[in-house]
Amino acid sequence: MATRVLLISLNRCTVPDTVYPIGIAYLSAALRSAGHTAKLLDLLAEPDGLIPVLREFQPEVVGLSLRNIDNVLIRQPEVFFADLPRIV
Repeated sequence: MATRVLLISLNRCTVPDTVYPIGIAYLSAALRSAGHTAKLLDLLAEPDGLIPVLREFQPEVVGLSLRNIDNVLIRQPEVFFADLPRIV
């Protein structure tokens, strides 16, 4: 049975470099190969895309991906999962 799967990359960090969400891109391709309908939403590329995608695509399953949980800098710590509760 085919399922509509939305995969969301929560990464919004651009320092030191912008990174493409390759892990969930591979997962998306595998899901499509298995006959599912998969959509990848990169919140770095489309920061306001969540609500429109949810309304249009109406996923049955949602997967979330974090690049890192923090920047590992002791003098300037930054946490990357602060948006997680709001998005969930």
